[in-house]
Amino acid sequence: MGVEPVELKPAAVRYLSSRPVVEATEEDTWLTTGVLDGHKWPNGLMHFIPSCRTKSFFASFGNSEIQQQEAALAAVYYQRVEATFTVFISHGSGAGDTGPRSCVINEVRPLDAGPGSQLDLGE
Repeated sequence: MGVEPVELKPAAVRYLSSRPVVEATEEDTWLTTGVLDGHKWPNGLMHFIPSCRTKSFFASFGNSEIQQQEAALAAVYYQRVEATFTVFISHGSGAGDTGPRSCVINEVRPLDAGPGSQLDLGE
């Protein structure tokens, strides 16, 4: 292991010094219902639209098994599911200084067969 010189330009120093210092990360479990709205395989992210909110969000996968489950369920258009997420909330050093949130999906199960299952093809 050697020592390498590091050089920061003034703009980079200003940017880093303006970023909040993460003092602690809070972890919470959230059980909710909603709709799976696709995924980005290369990024390891899935998109979720919760029933209780209007704002959708991306979450990472807890493991490859949950990623496979989500992919199968998301193949059904507008599939309603019950999902369990671990939510990580970063807190800075100031009072009420809440930073970014990130979510990991740990469990998912279908609530119904989805609207696509009611399609009558006249056969």
